Amino acid sequence: MRTLIILALLAAPASGASAPGESGLLGFLESGLASTAGPGPGKTADAPPPAEEDGIDATKLLVSSGLVSSVIGGYLVYGYTKWWDDELEPFHYSDEGALQKDSYVGGVDKFGHLWGCLVLHRGISGLLQWSGVDPLPATLVGAGLVQALFLFAEIEDAFYDYGWSDADIVFNLLGSALGLALDLLPALDDLVDFRVWYRPTPYLNRRDFNVAEDYSGQKFFLVLKGGGVPFLEGTGLEYLELWAGYDAPGYRRYRERRERRVFFGLSLDLGRVIREFLFPVLRPPEVAEIASDFLFEHWQPYPVHAPVYQHTF
Repeated sequence: MRTLIILALLAAPASGASAPGESGLLGFLESGLASTAGPGPGKTADAPPPAEEDGIDATKLLVSSGLVSSVIGGYLVYGYTKWWDDELEPFHYSDEGALQKDSYVGGVDKFGHLWGCLVLHRGISGLLQWSGVDPLPATLVGAGLVQALFLFAEIEDAFYDYGWSDADIVFNLLGSALGLALDLLPALDDLVDFRVWYRPTPYLNRRDFNVAEDYSGQKFFLVLKGGGVPFLEGTGLEYLELWAGYDAPGYRRYRERRERRVFFGLSLDLGRVIREFLFPVLRPPEVAEIASDFLFEHWQPYPVHAPVYQHTF
């Protein structure tokens, strides 16, 4: 999964408010009548109201743009040093499959594409919203930048050993589609996470430390959070999660037996526990709280998840 090298970008909402009585048809009529009638006897005309700001903070937008540019630049540098450093080949396709048993790495790399597009998409969107951009244009910009970057990477693959993969494109799009849904539907965002867990395997090449392709150490989780179910609030169950996971150990010459595994289980919502019980005591800066929320939405802590059922196929 190449996208483990993506840095976590942070999100924070921006809000604004307008004074009562300044909008709507009645307000429009009142202001129109007042302007035509002029000031009453013995009164002076009121000063015109100040122009309303658009809500975008130029400094924050500049910081956000710098962070996004750095991450994209870092991704490309990593790509040209780890993946696209061999001799060029003619454009070619790769028939590597998707989730089949005889596919490239049992489908783990495809979930890596989905996860990577989701994380980068939500990071960009979150930074833009922190800068004052409205959610819809922010998430559309995030989707566009991410898909452009991953399409460029796929084109590069087509001229090197990897080859063009239609399945990669599909999972890239799924990642941004999930990002759009979570950005625009807060109730869904409260309920659903898609996370990764990774532990380096003994087969990781320590010389170049290419963790992105250490597939046997990667697991992916679709998580349903109790905190996103309104009637569970106050029962204690809001701190629990249900999840379905997937991994595929044994590929890429690591073991002779190839396995694809689906597993289901429970975990503790560690991000919520930290937010509600630890942060009120420590009182960290706001950026630490934002970073914590972003981290636990996309990373599954190993010590707090326990499989209840596992199926190997």
